[in-house]
Amino acid sequence: MKRTFELTIPAAMEFLILVRRTIRDLGFLFSFPELELEKVVLAVDEGCTNSIRNIRNSGDGEGSVQIIMEISPESYAVTVCDNGDEFQDEFERQVNLGERIRSMETSGYGIPVIKQIMDRVKYEHLPGKGNRLCMTKFHTSYTKVKHHRD
Repeated sequence: MKRTFELTIPAAMEFLILVRRTIRDLGFLFSFPELELEKVVLAVDEGCTNSIRNIRNSGDGEGSVQIIMEISPESYAVTVCDNGDEFQDEFERQVNLGERIRSMETSGYGIPVIKQIMDRVKYEHLPGKGNRLCMTKFHTSYTKVKHHRD
């Protein structure tokens, strides 16, 4: 059975600990494998960090980030929504993480890391509504053969 939970936080970095704890606690509650769960926590943290920065950079420092969590025996899906500026170009940019690390860059890892560790990642910008970053991690015992990256 799939269960859905929602959390809305102010666009401020100090609230990320609440997001991480919520993601982790729900995963434990639903017996999601620990290694896979830590990947979900990292991806959601990166997604929320990007949303907060995006809201602050758009001049609307008073915005909020909505996190929608859907967990089932097969998967853990999290959607991060914000009302910041569109970031389609950043999402589509191909980044070689090895080269980026060697060049000692200090930012720009979020989206590539999310794409690397999650099984399905989708971004969309809805005019008038904002951004939606949807990330899914499948349970390790669930057959992944049927699923592909979006």
